[in-house]
Amino acid sequence: MDEDWLYDNTGQKLDIIYRLYPTEWMIEDKDVSSNKRLWDYFEPLAALNKVLLINPASSFTLQNKALLAFITMLGEDFFASNNLTGFSHFLPTFIERSQIEEPFVAKPTFGREGKEVKIYKDGSKSAYNQSHEYADLMDIYQKYVDLPEIQLDGDNYTLQMSCFLVNGIPTGVSARIGDMVIGNTSKFLPIGY
Repeated sequence: MDEDWLYDNTGQKLDIIYRLYPTEWMIEDKDVSSNKRLWDYFEPLAALNKVLLINPASSFTLQNKALLAFITMLGEDFFASNNLTGFSHFLPTFIERSQIEEPFVAKPTFGREGKEVKIYKDGSKSAYNQSHEYADLMDIYQKYVDLPEIQLDGDNYTLQMSCFLVNGIPTGVSARIGDMVIGNTSKFLPIGY
């Protein structure tokens, strides 16, 4: 990338980028050799229509955690009548704080990496991963469940297991360990292959 154009690894000019990488990370990333922000090059190219940035439709829909509240609203009957699985493992999520009782988790609608996640239980905020990036966004409110705790090399961690489904078929499993709020400093735990 330079002041005039964007290129692939063979030097060919590019005029369209299909973005999968979070835009807020693109804005902050720097070239390791020059220490210049890549966005400083990219943004003028986009403004001059020398390069188009295409977001996949799924990025707008799936990144918004308000979708979780919509799924809660559809309810178990919708899932059963459409032969969909997994609702029994789904944590109820709401747009309004008044719709949920403690314990619950508040998360920004467009947050990531555990940033700005707040856990409310026993009448107080028990964990808070503060971040100015997402502080002004609307929150959703999700039922809280205790995650298992494990000890590894003498340290205590919260364990978060994830199972990825494609068309209802389990396709992968991951494990992350960290503080009470799993965030960008949490570690992936090898679980075998």
